Amino acid sequence: MNIIETNNLTHVYSEGMPGAKTAISNINISVKKGEFLGIIGHTGSGKSTLIQHFNALLKPTSGRVLIEGEDIWEKKGDLKRFRFKVGLVFQYPEYQLFEETVRKDISFGPNNMGLSKEEVDTRVERAMQMVRLDLDILDKSPFDLSGGQKRRVAIAGVIAMEPEVLILDEPAAGLDPLGRNEIMGEIKRYHEIYGKTVIIVSHSMEDIAKYSEMVMVMNKGEILYYDTVKNIFSESEKLQKIGLEIPAVTEVMIRLKNMGYPVDITSNTVSEAVKDIIKLVNRG
Repeated sequence: MNIIETNNLTHVYSEGMPGAKTAISNINISVKKGEFLGIIGHTGSGKSTLIQHFNALLKPTSGRVLIEGEDIWEKKGDLKRFRFKVGLVFQYPEYQLFEETVRKDISFGPNNMGLSKEEVDTRVERAMQMVRLDLDILDKSPFDLSGGQKRRVAIAGVIAMEPEVLILDEPAAGLDPLGRNEIMGEIKRYHEIYGKTVIIVSHSMEDIAKYSEMVMVMNKGEILYYDTVKNIFSESEKLQKIGLEIPAVTEVMIRLKNMGYPVDITSNTVSEAVKDIIKLVNRG
């Protein structure tokens, strides 16, 4: 079953004005329910514009966006309902924290859903546990927390609404390697436990290769490729032609292959590459 579909989706900024710019053009995609999708593309390729259409932050210039088969713009009064179904975490979400306490910040969305206090409290605690935040910070100011904790609070605020689709724009941007691995690991754990659809936009090819199942490649406002991780990163020359890198591990495997070693160039993570190289060594 498809959770998100677009039909000839086009968005033009400042339409009809001298500086009009087409950000995305005739996008036709289907995202399956429960999928973990990574979206890549150089700056200005249309990634952020596309994901903002999925929860009606932007209205199409033309075309349609469907969530679970429903056109989200068919009835404007339904927009709030769809925004609860599709949660969007912006890049550097910690800058959007605004409440006096962690509890109030995370519960802001669930409260707007009209849930009971008991249900809100349950969701807040569950979301905090999912992103590995200690419950003893509930009544602290989010502004007194570390950068990594602030980001977890912001992500927990979206998770607490229990959306059918969780979208994150550069969720690990600006974090050190340890923080990056922790945040991405928690997002993957959320996907595995709840089976929700997860979409991440990232410039990190390593993150996309390690955590995603499907990859969408955008270029100049269009979908260039949409395929499995292994199929996408095996097309290294095509990606490099549009200015994209490939995971460092994949590049190493390709070089080994070019040197005559019978390795699998679709190995996109360190663990996959290690297994392949150990097999090679064992064969002498």
